[in-house]
Amino acid sequence: MYIPYQEIADNLGLKSDDTLLIASDISKLAYNTFKNNEKLNSNLLVDSFKRVLKDGTLLFPAFIDDFKSGDTFDKLKNVPEMGALSKLTFERVDFIRSNDPLHSFMVFGKDADEIEEIECDSTFGANSVFAYLKNKKAKMLLIDLDLEHSFTFAHFVEEDQQVSYRKYSVLNYTSVNENGEIEEKNLKVYAKKKGVVNTLNKLEPILIEKGAMGKIEINESIFRLIHLDTAYEIIWDEISKNKASNLHTFELKKFVKSTVKSILKK
Repeated sequence: MYIPYQEIADNLGLKSDDTLLIASDISKLAYNTFKNNEKLNSNLLVDSFKRVLKDGTLLFPAFIDDFKSGDTFDKLKNVPEMGALSKLTFERVDFIRSNDPLHSFMVFGKDADEIEEIECDSTFGANSVFAYLKNKKAKMLLIDLDLEHSFTFAHFVEEDQQVSYRKYSVLNYTSVNENGEIEEKNLKVYAKKKGVVNTLNKLEPILIEKGAMGKIEINESIFRLIHLDTAYEIIWDEISKNKASNLHTFELKKFVKSTVKSILKK
């Protein structure tokens, strides 16, 4: 049965005071909306989630994956690289952006000002937005995305557990805030070691079995809703009791490629 796209948010079991992070690829949703004689208006889709979360907080990832030391992060100018809804909310005046140059978020709602004020020293650290999401028992909605390409929250747990297959590096950058004020800053990044590959899709059946994730199909699109506080505990156990075997693997070919690339840069 087709559900008008502006009613999808009403059919996900959300509460009005939820904190919700949405990561999405809306191309399939737009196509199937068109097949049913509607035209997807992304602004109205975002507004439908705002309506359902009238007492809560709504976030979209505004990450910049290729940001590196020496770059400048201008909150008002650096366009997110995370898909149509992230870019859309970046252009809207009702959303504000958090401060992390790698993992910023576009935010609307009750806790928007609190999130905007977060200044973390490590992008996945104990004072990051990821920690806020865990402490607020937030939910994460994936629209036609799998965990492998969207579940960055898992890396917060990996840093919390100080896994051996990641290590710290330091990112030095120039920050330009919304008032045009310039400041030199640095940020720790708990990044994968050479040859390490994420395998987060292996977590999906575990999260579903243990009640941390629901998965439904609406208009031929897949919606995955994850309870992040419960997911945190499950991932913690995967790391401490199962050697994180469902989170990562090592690929020799990738290790060699990364090593050669490093040598050529010198």
